[in-house]
Amino acid sequence: MIKDYHDKPSFKLRGKSVSKLFLGVELEVEPRREYDAEDLSDEVDDCLGNFAICKHDSSIPHGFEICSSPASLEYHRTKWDGFFKDLSPKLKAFKPQGCGMHVHVSRAPLTTLQVGKMLVFVYSPENYTFIKRIAQRDSSYQNNFKEKRELADAQPKKVNKDKHTAINLLHNNTIEIRIFKSNLRKDMFMKNLEFCHALAKFTWAGQVSVDDCKHWRYFAKFVKNNKDTYPNLYKYLVQYRYLRRRFNPNEKVEEKIEGLTGDKEAIYDFDKRIREKVKKTFEDSPTEDWNKKVQDIANLYDQSDDKGKISITTYLNELKAKKLSEL
Repeated sequence: MIKDYHDKPSFKLRGKSVSKLFLGVELEVEPRREYDAEDLSDEVDDCLGNFAICKHDSSIPHGFEICSSPASLEYHRTKWDGFFKDLSPKLKAFKPQGCGMHVHVSRAPLTTLQVGKMLVFVYSPENYTFIKRIAQRDSSYQNNFKEKRELADAQPKKVNKDKHTAINLLHNNTIEIRIFKSNLRKDMFMKNLEFCHALAKFTWAGQVSVDDCKHWRYFAKFVKNNKDTYPNLYKYLVQYRYLRRRFNPNEKVEEKIEGLTGDKEAIYDFDKRIREKVKKTFEDSPTEDWNKKVQDIANLYDQSDDKGKISITTYLNELKAKKLSEL
């Protein structure tokens, strides 16, 4: 059932976290036209049990928000599987303008300095485009990240009294990161959670200076160095060219090419000479998605080191010699 706005989920901590970082989710959703909101809230209750509740929110009069208990990043990674498989097709979240996703991060393990660094990072003018890309929406009344914040703004006496900002510090036990557009794709949902977890770890004591927090490049490097912990965030940063994925010459080129998505937004600019080289390889045997294959291979070539380029060139020559019609 859809509960009152002031109702709260269980605050029982789920999963294990060595760093004591636990994340709570507020996911705003609306039912698709053929479904009833109350009926769907009952299905969410059955799916997630006492891990989450559905409740009213005035910003989404035709829908509801799903509020979870605090849990470790790894617990979230599997707990929502049934929801995304069975219920997300009946709901909508990304298209409705009013739907957002908020993430609560445990305040207990965070120092005031650390929270200040998080403010500096998210509100840095140099990071504005980066945060907009991560959030998948622009700054607005609900999630303002345009106004610059300083380290000192984390001090209790200087905390912004308006909750409608990118990082809301008005809660006693959590800090609330409000930047995200709601999303019913599991990889994007996890990307958001991984960003919040990574931001807390990135600003950990002794990790980075305040000046480092003013530019996204240091954060992207941190994510790259911890890509096993943040696989969805890492993939997203590669897709939008904040990181480059280097080619490993020890891997089979065929496997690398098969793993490419072909997403136009994920394709790097590449040297015209390389494009022509690849075109020439396939000019005798074009396939239906020939242009995509040309772009993918050229993109892979452009990201590779010298050994990788030799491997790709060798592979292309083998394809030409065999006169294969498709990869």
